[in-house]
Amino acid sequence: MKFFIPFTINPIQAERVYNRVAKRIRSMGYDLKSDRIYKVIFRRGDKLVSETVGAASDNGEVVVTIFKDNIGYFVCTYSHGVVWGEPTLARYTEVESVDFFDKADVVLSGAEPYLLATKLPPLAAE
Repeated sequence: MKFFIPFTINPIQAERVYNRVAKRIRSMGYDLKSDRIYKVIFRRGDKLVSETVGAASDNGEVVVTIFKDNIGYFVCTYSHGVVWGEPTLARYTEVESVDFFDKADVVLSGAEPYLLATKLPPLAAE
């Protein structure tokens, strides 16, 4: 699957949003990995939950991004990780399967210096 962030219009904007959300989640004390996650399926009690970037989350919002950490996967939606609140955690012990974005399709991996050099206007949240 080619890397994307829902509601963005080009790869540069997608990278900016991805990096902004990652920075917010890291500020909560998590050690995020560089893997770009497309989909995670996990068990929550007796329920099997499937969270996919760009699709409706179990909480009814669109999944914006999914991050990997030492303890599991963080599913980020608008009110759970992107703008406020904590992301939904799927611990490794709960995970059934994970799909990744293709590494070849990550256009600007590690591109924060590039993004700063483009002098794009700040996101509205700044």
